[in-house]
Amino acid sequence: WSTNNLYHHNVIYNIEQPNSGWSACIMMPNCTQVKIYNNTMVNARMGVAAWMSGSSGQKLTNNIIADMWETGIDTMDAPGSITHSYNLFHANAANYGAGVSAGTGEFDAAPAFVDASTHDYNLTPGSPAVDAGIDVGLAYLGLAPDLGGIERSPGPTVATDRIGAAANAATAIAPA
Repeated sequence: WSTNNLYHHNVIYNIEQPNSGWSACIMMPNCTQVKIYNNTMVNARMGVAAWMSGSSGQKLTNNIIADMWETGIDTMDAPGSITHSYNLFHANAANYGAGVSAGTGEFDAAPAFVDASTHDYNLTPGSPAVDAGIDVGLAYLGLAPDLGGIERSPGPTVATDRIGAAANAATAIAPA
């Protein structure tokens, strides 16, 4: 039970609750106005689960949800409780539970982690998650926020970086 919380830039993986049907990276029973931004969730029953009829106003944006053995997003008995957009899904049994449909800017693709077998969930340069997000007011580098819990540094030769909505000019650094 929570209200007005922000969960961001987390990497959550291998969530399993023995002897129970419950296993989700983020569980929200009877929660209101919870924001879940820029997280990487890998290998659980569900990525995000909201339930109980009092749940409402959850926002799920700029996340990577991969390898869920049931669903990526499920609202169970709280239909319509999650507004979601700009999330990347990969290798889930189903991306959406009953009554949940794709949100704006959501897509299914391999996230191109550096090495998921060793739990290195940094993004490679060619990842479709790089600069694929939308500004939610958190700091980011590059042209747009990356999807997932780890913002990839574009390196010292990028012409512009943005910190939230405020653009700042960056100076290219040449080796001496």
